Amino acid sequence: IDSDADAADLVDDEQPGGTGKFGPVTLEAVSEYIGSISLFTGLAISKAQSSVTIDGGNINSANLSISSDAFTDATTRAISPLFGAVAYGNSIPNASINVINGTGIVSTGNVSMKSNANSELAASSSLRGARVGASVAVGVANIDSKTTLSSNSSIQAEGAVDVIAHGTKNQSGFSTVSGFKEVKVTFA
Repeated sequence: IDSDADAADLVDDEQPGGTGKFGPVTLEAVSEYIGSISLFTGLAISKAQSSVTIDGGNINSANLSISSDAFTDATTRAISPLFGAVAYGNSIPNASINVINGTGIVSTGNVSMKSNANSELAASSSLRGARVGASVAVGVANIDSKTTLSSNSSIQAEGAVDVIAHGTKNQSGFSTVSGFKEVKVTFA
């Protein structure tokens, strides 16, 4: 039983094109990079929710795998030649598995229940050539991964039983200012 949610604009590795230092070089990859650039302010909010709920009843299986995966990718770049640049990114993946209300799972093999929330976030801002100004980049990631077996539900297995909740966060914030006076603030 699988549930997947993906709130990202990712480049397909199967596409034709050369491979550069950072992965495949394709028209889609170039378009995605250029599309993430904004003048003065940049905003990227990415949310993904994946959930599997088994509410009562019985499951009999040789091997049982239940997974819930949520992936988010929020990338923004703000560029300004005047006064200031501000970039804000928010990445919110939520993955859950809930086995509740007296559900019974019986397996002659292995049982695996795994929720996985993965957040990718990059916010950057750049102010160039202004005499006075500021550049600010802020990135916030809220990851939620839960795998729950209620107290009145049960698992009986002849093999291994894995109940896992996993979360991964890859986050960066970067700001630059070039001119006569500098103010630089980065929150990550």
